[in-house]
Amino acid sequence: MSVEPVVSVIIPVFNAGKNVENCIQSLLNQTYKNFEILIIDDGSTDNTLTILEKYERNKKIKVIHQTNSGVSTARNLGISKANGKYIGFVDADDRVRPNYLEDLVVAIETEKNIDVAICGFEIQDSLTKAVKYKTNFSQKIVSAKNVLSHIFDFDGPLGFVWNKLWKKEIIEKNKISFRNDVTMAEDLIFVIEYLLCATSVNITDKINYVYYKNDNSLSSNYTVKKQKNDFIPMYEHYKQSGYIIKNMLSKEPDLKQAAEANIVQINLGFMRNLNLNNLKQENAVLYNKLRQECIRYGSSYFSSSMTNTKKKITYTLTIYFAYLMSKIDVLVNKQ
Repeated sequence: MSVEPVVSVIIPVFNAGKNVENCIQSLLNQTYKNFEILIIDDGSTDNTLTILEKYERNKKIKVIHQTNSGVSTARNLGISKANGKYIGFVDADDRVRPNYLEDLVVAIETEKNIDVAICGFEIQDSLTKAVKYKTNFSQKIVSAKNVLSHIFDFDGPLGFVWNKLWKKEIIEKNKISFRNDVTMAEDLIFVIEYLLCATSVNITDKINYVYYKNDNSLSSNYTVKKQKNDFIPMYEHYKQSGYIIKNMLSKEPDLKQAAEANIVQINLGFMRNLNLNNLKQENAVLYNKLRQECIRYGSSYFSSSMTNTKKKITYTLTIYFAYLMSKIDVLVNKQ
């Protein structure tokens, strides 16, 4: 008699031939054994399919193919096919440490009202494997509302789906899914929508997820640097997601401040990139709109837990001394 898996791990895959095998092997090496792996191939055209064929006989693994439709559609398909009580997400370029699933399952089952478990993570350079960042979470059980109020903090739980374990029941009951109408921050929108339906969260101090960052990743386009003007559409898509999030959180007065602060943070990066890349004048209307928005939500930004002293100084320079901020950014980019 077969036993239903407790955890379903969903891996969306698109042209991940270089890394997907390491990702799969890290999951097969888990200390926790009662899980299934759902690999959703999003129309790969490289050697990904050849690699996946080697694993199709493994009883833990199901390989599902779809025409290229994007990561959100792939994850939603995985959720619909999942048999587990709990859902986990792993990106094909990353890997997990042996206790990843065991620690998350123990954490989510500590108390009945815990609806999501969170583990720490490490960011490594994809080429050198040098550690770029490591979380410093404290072991604690907090309300979902508390997590939401710190969701944008750099040292907070952040809006990633892959360092968390979710209850399938809550996802299905509240019809939560990854949105196909956005191209940026779809993870964050999913996390916020879920947490708005959750009670408590168990945050562990275990660093069990390894995220590999490369210079071509989407997040690298949000940094202030010399780049082509194709960053403008990306920022505009990110702003679209920012407003979706703002509308989601505005119903809660103490969460509205965090959402407004997030809009300011996006705008400041946008404005600095326009300045640094000499695009301010030809985008003057857009630039002034961003600036006015920053001023409108300035009090929320300065009151937010996401805003440290450095960010407050950056805000002041960007809004009131843009020429000086631009000179600083030029010097930083020369280093």
